[in-house]
Amino acid sequence: MRSIASRVQWGQDRRTFSIRYRKPSGAETEYEKRLAAIRHPELGLSYPHLTVQAFLDERGGRVCSVAAITTEHLILQAEKLLGWGRLVDGSDRRFGLRRLPDGTEFLYMHWDYLLFTELAPHLTIFEGAAADVG
Repeated sequence: MRSIASRVQWGQDRRTFSIRYRKPSGAETEYEKRLAAIRHPELGLSYPHLTVQAFLDERGGRVCSVAAITTEHLILQAEKLLGWGRLVDGSDRRFGLRRLPDGTEFLYMHWDYLLFTELAPHLTIFEGAAADVG
């Protein structure tokens, strides 16, 4: 059996995958859980086969964009960027770490960046329909 992870955000169309990387409580995050499941298949831990991220213009509104990628490829790319020390303060539009006011940190990767990596064959991007006219 395979599953799908999804995250839906509204407002700004960021066109990024975001992965919860750190919680203020210190509890295990989705990044840590998925990386452990991928790196240690002998443990029998499950993780979603696909990760889907969607952006709407407003809560309950129109779809701006949606992307899907195999979770394994997404998490391993995040691990690679972290290992390179490339994810710092959110100043790079392509990838980085973003801290919320509550202290939660999200790792993000822009879809356009991923299109220029070896992950491109594992990434599908859907653009939302144009607004009604008339």
